[in-house]
Amino acid sequence: MATVIQAPLFDEVLEMTKAAQEMGTDPLVWGVQLSSILTSAGVSMPSTDVANLLVSHICWGNNVPQAWKFLDKALTLRIVPPMLVLALLSIRVIPYRKKHPAAYRLYLELLKRYAFSLPSLIKSPNYKKYD
Repeated sequence: MATVIQAPLFDEVLEMTKAAQEMGTDPLVWGVQLSSILTSAGVSMPSTDVANLLVSHICWGNNVPQAWKFLDKALTLRIVPPMLVLALLSIRVIPYRKKHPAAYRLYLELLKRYAFSLPSLIKSPNYKKYD
């Protein structure tokens, strides 16, 4: 059963993300710290709440490359579910692709990396091998 992130933890994650972004923290260091905070709070991962938080953080008030790198690292470390992140980004990025072309390009990179990768499809529990 998924654990819902409470408001104080939600605020802590957001503040940690903002501080890491301002200091130019390496995304891997940020990801490990985030994972540690969530694990110690008993949040199961991948977390849909963290996915919503990170996508909301990026679109549109904080649309900077460092924030996108953090989101990518959260996907890589399986802190957030890739398909949910892509769905959330789709409804926020695609309608504004002409106004925010850099965000659209970064979204397409994430889409290519996480939606169309063969290994992620093969590892699916519903995958059946046909002879």
